[in-house]
Amino acid sequence: MNNSKVRKEYLDMLNVTAACAVVFLHANACFWDYSLDSWWLSANLIESLCYFAVPVFFMISAVVSIDYPARCSTPAFLKKRVIRILVPFLIWSLIGLIFKILIGAVNLTDLTPADIVKGIFSFRFMQIYWFLPGIFCLYLSIPLFAAVPDEKKKDLFTYLALIGFILNAAVPFLKTISGTSFKWPFTIAAAADALLYIPIAYLIDRVPLKMKHAAWIYTGAVLSLLIHFGGTWFLSASANETSSVLKGYYTLPAVLYSSGIFLFFRRNETRLLGTPLKKLTDFLRNDTFSLYLVHYYVLHILRAVLYKRLLGIPDTSLLYRLSAPLITIPLSVLFIRLFRKLPKGKLLLP
Repeated sequence: MNNSKVRKEYLDMLNVTAACAVVFLHANACFWDYSLDSWWLSANLIESLCYFAVPVFFMISAVVSIDYPARCSTPAFLKKRVIRILVPFLIWSLIGLIFKILIGAVNLTDLTPADIVKGIFSFRFMQIYWFLPGIFCLYLSIPLFAAVPDEKKKDLFTYLALIGFILNAAVPFLKTISGTSFKWPFTIAAAADALLYIPIAYLIDRVPLKMKHAAWIYTGAVLSLLIHFGGTWFLSASANETSSVLKGYYTLPAVLYSSGIFLFFRRNETRLLGTPLKKLTDFLRNDTFSLYLVHYYVLHILRAVLYKRLLGIPDTSLLYRLSAPLITIPLSVLFIRLFRKLPKGKLLLP
């Protein structure tokens, strides 16, 4: 069952799709400013459609790293993750601080060294970097999952995925939407939060599914998308503000929807190789992590200069929300590739 040496194109295509979805999510930030106007409905749709991105990143990371013992030692594996994730997180958080000072969002004279440290780890200077400690901690947990013998992974991961999904995702979600306020006492730490995606991703990647079983997952994914979109619409209208009740990357809708997306790419890899997505993947496959690090800056400048100042197009415009990512992505990639030519450039933008 060890497929560590086989290149899986579907993972690259998924990675690129998720990276692009993140840019669309951030260009769609007006979603959080609820309005009765029609633009909020399209913002809710974009938010719901692209919500799979972060869980899919967790799942991809699990699949590509679960077989690391066949390639390197545990210290070498963890050292690589420190260099690739933790170092860029710290440096780009400081760059985020400088950027916020330059645009007047933060006053340097009001900051003490303790405030700077706190700001980095509370994501005050660049909120989107919350994901990096999360993915780093997932990698820290991978050695525990990788230590399970291959012949036992299927059974153990099936158990962990099922019990984790039921106790950590399904029941808490049902408790939330039912309006009950008691604290659910039965949780499985080994499948908590992002860790739940490790066994799920492994099973989708390695265990062939019958079409009827895949159909159940697809059905759950579609229903979860509809619940996410429709439920958020209803709850936001009731509260007259954007509702976050159905939000969370470890909730039942997020897990089912993301698993359905992951399964679709896994089962349709050959078909997708003949689509424009493959060409986009060839263009972006080595830049997705760096794109995550830098796209916000490019998007912010585009929004402020091109759309607001020159064109007078507001953030709520569908034209802005659909076109800005299409400009942000190639400009970010151009910056990334030029930056990597600098000394230590590849350390900061791996």
